[in-house]
Amino acid sequence: MDLPDNDHLHRAVVELGEPDALFRVSRARFLTKLVVGVALVAFGIVANYFWWVRGPATPDHLVMLVLVGAPLSGLSLLLHMYRNRGLYVLLYPTGLLRLRRGEVDSFPWAEIDTSRWTRQVVTVCDD
Repeated sequence: MDLPDNDHLHRAVVELGEPDALFRVSRARFLTKLVVGVALVAFGIVANYFWWVRGPATPDHLVMLVLVGAPLSGLSLLLHMYRNRGLYVLLYPTGLLRLRRGEVDSFPWAEIDTSRWTRQVVTVCDD
């Protein structure tokens, strides 16, 4: 398995062995989210400037949704990316191992009630 240059990930593989699967955000997905987040924030700043300084500056529900919604969506996307940077999920026969910026969480299969797998995200629910 070709591993990225990450000390915690390397240590987990050395101590626990090769995982059955390794999940992480791909570089293309990261760059796409980064470009979209920055573009939404920039669009919101420019649109607000032209609406309030150069434009009619009249309140309109649809316009307000765009003027407020675009930059908030961009900021929330960037915040989500920031919080999940360096996230790796390793799948072992004994359970899941989540690595995130030096924080290690282990979820043995006996403690996991449900797991939901989507394209890029692993959600583990335990009670």
